Amino acid sequence: IQYIPFRIAVPFALGITAAYYFEQPDISPLFTIGTIVCIVVTGAGILFIRYGKYRRFFLLTFYSFVFILGYTSLTFRLPRHDKHHFIHYTHPKDSIYKIAVIDKELKSSQNYHRYIARIIRVGETPTTGKILWQIRKDSITHPPVLPGDHFILLQNADTLGHPPNPYAFDYSEFIKKKNLHYVVYSKYSEIKAIHVNDYNLFHLAQRLQRKTISILDAYHIPDREYMVMKALLLGDKRELRNDLKDQYAKAGIIHILAVSGLHIGILLLFIHFILSFLPNYPSFMILKSIITLLLLFAFALLSGLSPSVTRAVLMFGLISIGINLQRNPGLLQITAAAFLILLIANPFYLFDIGFQLSFTAMAGIALFYDKFHAWFPYANHFILKKIYAITALSLSATLGTLPLTMYYFHRFPGAFLISNLLIIPWLGIIMIFGLLIIIGSSITTLPGFIIDTYVFLLKAMNNWVQYISGKEIWQVQDTAWSGIAVIAAYIAIVLLFLFWEKKTFKTGTLFLSGIILFQMVLLSEKYEMLRSDELIVFHHYKSSIIGVRQGRNTRLWSDLPKDSLLNDYDWKAYASHYKGLHIAYEPAFPAFIDFHGKRLQIIDSTGIYFPIQADYVLIRKSPYLHPGIVADSLRPERFIIDASNYSGIIRLWQQSGVKTHYTRTDGAFVLH
Repeated sequence: IQYIPFRIAVPFALGITAAYYFEQPDISPLFTIGTIVCIVVTGAGILFIRYGKYRRFFLLTFYSFVFILGYTSLTFRLPRHDKHHFIHYTHPKDSIYKIAVIDKELKSSQNYHRYIARIIRVGETPTTGKILWQIRKDSITHPPVLPGDHFILLQNADTLGHPPNPYAFDYSEFIKKKNLHYVVYSKYSEIKAIHVNDYNLFHLAQRLQRKTISILDAYHIPDREYMVMKALLLGDKRELRNDLKDQYAKAGIIHILAVSGLHIGILLLFIHFILSFLPNYPSFMILKSIITLLLLFAFALLSGLSPSVTRAVLMFGLISIGINLQRNPGLLQITAAAFLILLIANPFYLFDIGFQLSFTAMAGIALFYDKFHAWFPYANHFILKKIYAITALSLSATLGTLPLTMYYFHRFPGAFLISNLLIIPWLGIIMIFGLLIIIGSSITTLPGFIIDTYVFLLKAMNNWVQYISGKEIWQVQDTAWSGIAVIAAYIAIVLLFLFWEKKTFKTGTLFLSGIILFQMVLLSEKYEMLRSDELIVFHHYKSSIIGVRQGRNTRLWSDLPKDSLLNDYDWKAYASHYKGLHIAYEPAFPAFIDFHGKRLQIIDSTGIYFPIQADYVLIRKSPYLHPGIVADSLRPERFIIDASNYSGIIRLWQQSGVKTHYTRTDGAFVLH
C-alpha cells in the first residue's frame, strides 16, 4: 500500500463512485472547492518537501484532490454535463436526422438485433454520445450491419424503463453503468446506410474477428463445440446458449468463456517458452519484450479489442516487461497501476462486472497466493508442483471474487477447485492448438483430422463440465448477498490478510471483529426478512401471480404450472433475495385476500364480484365490466391491472378516470 499508484487509485475510484451515485446538477461549486484544495495541496507539498512538516495534512489534502479528480472525470462524461452530447440537439417531437456509427454488435434478443452506436451528427451539428440501437428482426435477409458502418436515423432516442418486478435484473441500470443512457428502436425499412470510409482500430479489430469466424465456419464444427471455441479464442459469445453458460457457471469455470487474464496468462507463458532460446543479454531482453507485446496485441485484435482483453493485455504486458527487464515491482503494484490507467481512460469501467471480477481476482492472487501455496509440502515432482500452484491460484482468486460472485450471480460453485485443477491444463492445450488452427486456416484449408482432433478436445471438456454441473450437491444456489454484506466480507478478507501477514493479538482481534461484523450483517438482514410481511401482485405477461409473504412463509397464487412458476426468471430473482422461502402454491385464486387490515378483491374473466367494499381490486383475465360502475360499487383506493388482460381492456380501465395501477408501467403492486 506504500506504492504510489495504489495510493492514487483508491481515492480516485471513490471519487468516481461518488459521482455516479451522487450526481450534482450543477458542478460549478465543485470547481471552486477543487481549486482551493489544489492550492492547499501545492502549499502543503512545498512545506512538506522543504521542511518535512505537515505530512499528514499534505496526504489528506492530496487524497481529497485525487478524489475530486475522480469525481470530475466521470461527471464530465455524463450526458447532462457534456455540452456536445446529441441529447442537447434533439427534441422528442422533432425527427431531425442523425448519423450513427456502429461501434459494437451485441448478443441479439428474441426480437431484436442489438448494437452500440455513436451519434456523430444531429442535422449539421457534430455531436457525441452513444445509444443502444435495437433493430427489429424480420423475415427478409438483410446485408450484415458491421462495426464502422454509418447509418442515417430519424427515430428519436428514448430511455429504457426499469424492470416491473422487484429484484429482477435491471437492464437499464446495467447499460447506464456503461454510459449508455438512451435506446433507439428501428425497423430495417427505416434506416439508410451511407458509405463512409472512417474506421477506427476497434472497428477494424471487430471486422478481423468476423473474418476469422467466417473462415472457421467452413469447417462445420458441431454447435456446442463451436460456441465454446469462438468464446475461448475470439471472445465471441453472441451465440453462446444460456444452458451451456449455466453448465460452465455451475462447474465453477464460467471465467474461461470470457477471454481475459487467464487466457492472456497462458498465451504469455507460451510466448516466453518459444522465445526462451534468446540469450539473456539486455538487448535481447528488450527484443523479447517488444515481440511479446506485439503478439499480445495481435491476439487482442483477433479478439475484437474487448474491454476484458484490453485490460488483461495491459496488465500482463506490464508483467512481461518486468520479467524481461528483470524487474519485479510485484503483482499488487502492477494490478494497481493497470487499474488506475484504465480508470483514467474510462471511469465507467469501475462499474463493469468483468472489470470488478478481474481486479478482485488479481488482488486475491497478489495477496494470498504465496500464503495458500505455503500450505502444501515442498515437492520436487513436476506434476505435484503444478497441482499445488493451480490449487493456490484457484483458492486465492476465488477468495478475491467470492463476495462479488454472491452479489451478482447468487451462487457459489463448490466444484470450482476440482474443475480448475482439471480444466486449466486442458485449457492451455485447447488455446494454443486453437490459435494454431486459426493461423493455419488463414493460410490454407486444414486437413479434416486436425479439426476432428480439436473437436474431440472441446467435446471432452464440454462433457466433463456437463457431468460436474449436474451434481447439485456441490452447488450453493439462490443465495444473494446485499451490497452491505459484500463490503463487510471484503473488510473481513483484508483483515484476514493483515492477520496472516503478521500474527499478533491486535491483528487477530481485528480479524475476528471482521468475521463478527460480517455475521452480524447477515443476521440482521435475516432478522429483517423474518419480521417483514408483504403482499405483491407481480407483472407477468399473459399470466397472474400473487404472493403473500410472512417472514419466510409464502403463499403463491398463479395460473402458471408450479414448475414453470418456480423456474420463472422474475420469481427466482425475488426468491434469491429472500433466501429459503417456504412456498405454498395454490392454482385457484380466492375472491378476497386480507392482509394486515387491507382487503384485496380479485375479479377474473367471469366478471363476477361481490358488492363489498375493498381497499384494492385486482382486474385479471379481461373481465368485460364498466369501470365506473365497479368503482361506485366497491370504492377501492386503486384498481390493479396486471398483464393477464387484453390490451383493449387495459386501455379501457386506464382511460376511464378511475385510479389504476398497471403492473407493466407502474411496476409490481406491493403492500408492506
